[in-house]
Amino acid sequence: MFLFELVLFFIVLPLYSHRSVPAPFKIGFAAFVAGIVVFSMELPLIELDAFYLLLVLKELGVGLLAGLIAMILLYAVQVAGGIIDFHLGFMLANVVDPQTGAQSRSLEVIYIYLRYYTY
Repeated sequence: MFLFELVLFFIVLPLYSHRSVPAPFKIGFAAFVAGIVVFSMELPLIELDAFYLLLVLKELGVGLLAGLIAMILLYAVQVAGGIIDFHLGFMLANVVDPQTGAQSRSLEVIYIYLRYYTY
């Protein structure tokens, strides 16, 4: 069950959701991390029934929600960089944002890199 949560978390997380990171790597990395966690602890046996399906759906929801919250927090830094650019008058100096492929302002891209380094 932990695998489902980690797969959705790594797929939604902005650092791994970039289009240059292949989907098999995201799933494999999540499976690797989940395997380390699962094999390091003693888990009870769980029967595969409707209750197990509900638990899997809950884990999928938790992973998706955690990834979305992380994405919102990281994009807040990008918006703050845009606001600072606006007030400093750097609105006309655009560069290509490597994460989205769209035009972004110069300080906004600097803040994007800083958030990745501090994350």
